[in-house]
Amino acid sequence: MVRKNAVNQEEAPVILTKDERILAEEARLWKIFDVIDNNIKNFLAGFIQNAAFIQITIQDLQAAINQEGYYETYQNGENQSGRKPNLHVQMHKDYSKAFEGNIALLIKYVPPTLRKDSKLNALKKK
Repeated sequence: MVRKNAVNQEEAPVILTKDERILAEEARLWKIFDVIDNNIKNFLAGFIQNAAFIQITIQDLQAAINQEGYYETYQNGENQSGRKPNLHVQMHKDYSKAFEGNIALLIKYVPPTLRKDSKLNALKKK
């Protein structure tokens, strides 16, 4: 994200906190569901909050994996050592599965006017 500096109007990158990034992602998701019934919005609120949190967490985990690598070495005592998957890799996998389930539910409630027809469905119609 880039914001103008108030003093000299230069563009400077702004580092957002995790909470700010989550709120921005939530706002982005809420725009999709802006036209639906309030009862459904209330039902989806927790799912949207979770999806935003998970999305930002996945981004952070990807950055950690890119920085630290996929594997880490370990040492158990004098004679036992080796490599094992980085903890962030497993966390990324777990969060990705949770995100997939969350998004699958949210997609069911996307207003029909915002849905794009898949290429497969377009071929079926021909």
